[in-house]
Amino acid sequence: MPISRRHFLCLTTLLLMPATGISSKREKTLTVAWPVDVLSWDPARGTPIQSPILKCVYDQPLGLSPSLDIVPALITRFRWLDRFNTILKLHFRNDVLFHNGQPFSARDFAFSFLERARLLPGTLLSGIWGNIERIETPDAFTAVVHFTRPMATALSMMVDIPSYVVPQEYYQKVGPQQFRAKPVGSGPYRLIDYQPGMHITLEANPFYWRGRPGFERITFLIVPDKLSRLAMLEAGHIDLSLDFTTRDAQSVATKGNLTPYFQPTTGITLLQMVNKGALQDRRVRLAMHHAINKPLISKAVFQGHALPVSTPAGKNMPGYDPGFTFAWDRQKAAHLLKQAGYSRHKPLKLNFYTTKGMLPGDLEIASAIAYMWKEVGIDARLQIVTPAMLVSYRNSNKFDGPLLQGWNPAAGDPATYSGLLLNPDAALSLWKSDDLRAALQKLSLITDFHQRAAAFKTFDRWQVSQGYTIPLFQNTSVLLYKPDLAVPENMAGQVDFFKIRPRQKTRGDTQR
Repeated sequence: MPISRRHFLCLTTLLLMPATGISSKREKTLTVAWPVDVLSWDPARGTPIQSPILKCVYDQPLGLSPSLDIVPALITRFRWLDRFNTILKLHFRNDVLFHNGQPFSARDFAFSFLERARLLPGTLLSGIWGNIERIETPDAFTAVVHFTRPMATALSMMVDIPSYVVPQEYYQKVGPQQFRAKPVGSGPYRLIDYQPGMHITLEANPFYWRGRPGFERITFLIVPDKLSRLAMLEAGHIDLSLDFTTRDAQSVATKGNLTPYFQPTTGITLLQMVNKGALQDRRVRLAMHHAINKPLISKAVFQGHALPVSTPAGKNMPGYDPGFTFAWDRQKAAHLLKQAGYSRHKPLKLNFYTTKGMLPGDLEIASAIAYMWKEVGIDARLQIVTPAMLVSYRNSNKFDGPLLQGWNPAAGDPATYSGLLLNPDAALSLWKSDDLRAALQKLSLITDFHQRAAAFKTFDRWQVSQGYTIPLFQNTSVLLYKPDLAVPENMAGQVDFFKIRPRQKTRGDTQR
């Protein structure tokens, strides 16, 4: 992507600064190069890569431990009141303030998850929480949520996008447009300056209920161009950036005295299948899976850091199933295709959809898969789609071939992976069939999380054996940052800016 004139001027200004200019203010300012701007300061319209910035400004009802356990946050206690996952009782903290000084209450929660979902149809907020029938608030710090259908994933979704709490009184007073211009949350930082496409400046919230964050100020420079971000890191003009290939990170880390961070995450890369044309034949779908040499792609694109998976769950995720493997077998792939009437001399022709730059190495992965398919008798024509096209194609049922898809629900709950991507009633689903609907309806009634996770392992073995999805890799978070930062591990794959701190020097440290 060529760098724009605005970004060039921004970069030039930074490069003219002394290399020590930022470091001398280490205790006060963290400077970050971020690959994308926020779509909106209304958190209902957030995306995974924007979530770390939104989490600075807004709180979520629940939190995640490093091991992906649900932990208290604004919610201190929760309990299902029925055995069908339709009535959920919540208790909240009583010491939370929004940035404008207004105290948080259960009414703000009800407004954020019920009324705003109704006000914003077509958003992810509405898609996830649109099945809330009503929310009772018997007192200022208690809520009882009634769902129209079983919602076993409710707790997991409260730590994911777009589950953020906004102040009812302020939102209704200023209206949606003014709220987006001057957002108010209860998070560890508040917005003090925003130049769209250029930079975001956040200031620490001194009254944050979890304590003060590690820096007085965070400046996000919006730099879409990967090479520009790498150059800024190498020159020492920024403290942290992300969204690199492992190869780039390793190369620049050595040159710039930077710390590379490779963390397996809850993100999964997979192929979503669509029941159209030749893909309606199970033999074709399984042949496509058998033909993919996942370890070879991981080694070529990610230097082996991406873990090949056979179901949509990786190591340390609740749905991980080490006892099930789907083997790379080119001969078996060719045999299945021959049974279906295709070969290298009479190839199956189909469209293969992928993004370019939306996922690390996405086009490289898709190109490698297309080559492997060609070797067994599948002529895949790569079709590059933008994020906007993804939404449009889904809504209009336009996909007629497999889609390379990244998926990263924060909690790793298997019900939010194949449970959403294969749910025929969900907008995200491409493969729609009655056998999936019946199976998933049974799983939605399981209240106990561990029992549900075990049941999804059985479900995922079955759906992969049917060829309904082709899981590829457990993703790896790739960051680069200065060695005087302490960046905690985060299995969910998102940078938690509240927890980043200046690294405390030890007696053995040398002067850098």
